[in-house]
Amino acid sequence: MSEITVYVGMLVAGIALGVFYWGGLWWTCQRIMDGRANPALMGLSYFVRLGVAVGAMYLLGQGSMIRLVLIVVGMLGVRIAMSRSLSAAGPSTGACGAEESCDHGHHS
Repeated sequence: MSEITVYVGMLVAGIALGVFYWGGLWWTCQRIMDGRANPALMGLSYFVRLGVAVGAMYLLGQGSMIRLVLIVVGMLGVRIAMSRSLSAAGPSTGACGAEESCDHGHHS
């Protein structure tokens, strides 16, 4: 397999890991904010997502800094894309989890 094919594969793997990691975080937060899950789910979700991500980086990276950087770039690309798309969706996806805006009198 050519070097460029391996590098593209690492970037794609990073994107897939990013979808798993950041998508899992979003899913977990939605369940907790909606009251459909115990807040302990956040801790469990964190350790599962972290274990999968670190394990995949270890196996796929094979000690190569370039491979690891490409995986991380793919993951961060998903993070940026998800942040932009979710913030554009409106305040219901914000930190408060409320349907209305999250103005709690902090602004004048």
